[in-house]
Amino acid sequence: MKPNDLTLKEIGEAVGYKSLSRYKHRGDFILDGIDLKGKRVLDVGCGPGAWCFWSVLNGASFAQGLEPEADGSSAGMVATFQEVAKRYGLESKVSCLPVKLEDFSSDQKFDIAISYASINHMDENAVQRLHVDSSAVTIYLDKLAHLNTLLHAEADVIVVDCGRFNLWNTLGMKNPLIRTIEFQKHQEPEVWIRLFEKAGYRYRDFRWSPLYPFGRATMNRLAQVLTMSEFTLRFQTPPQVSRNARVCLASVQS
Repeated sequence: MKPNDLTLKEIGEAVGYKSLSRYKHRGDFILDGIDLKGKRVLDVGCGPGAWCFWSVLNGASFAQGLEPEADGSSAGMVATFQEVAKRYGLESKVSCLPVKLEDFSSDQKFDIAISYASINHMDENAVQRLHVDSSAVTIYLDKLAHLNTLLHAEADVIVVDCGRFNLWNTLGMKNPLIRTIEFQKHQEPEVWIRLFEKAGYRYRDFRWSPLYPFGRATMNRLAQVLTMSEFTLRFQTPPQVSRNARVCLASVQS
């Protein structure tokens, strides 16, 4: 099922995008090259559901959102999600639960996982020390291990977030583009890449997220440090043979 522009525009506006072009600009970039057809999508920290709705409107069979309305979120996100799902007859194709990743379980595994501006909020205390503290690394490794149990082998994992370094933050000033962001509660993409690889995920690619409407001209570190410091990372869960090997090794060691 491909969405018509009117439906996409209305849903985009309902979940916070000012125009259809902004919603499509972001969605086309984040999910570029990802085959959604018939896939099950898990959106961790889904907010009002932008990428759950985008996924099912672009061919996914089902999208599960997790929105605990905790750190980094706002009250009313789950209600907005459910209202939009009902309004557009998508209640059988999307769901939103007010739970954290570590408290979620599912009988059916997912093919794609998305963390959009949420990975740093999984533990705001630990994330601030992630680059220097092994105990903080362990906390996040546990979360990524649990995520792995929810996904099929070779599932796609997409992480979008802001980096730790930004000109405005360095100057001790609020970023005029995103005044609410606390850059000290974020990490640079290289830190996340090392963490995911340590957790057994396969690194696919890293891109600076383009600013609307400037596109590729802003897909570089300099432009981002001066503006949003936003990046997009993509990983894959280990192939089945790797998972089986780890289980066998654990059995031998025990």
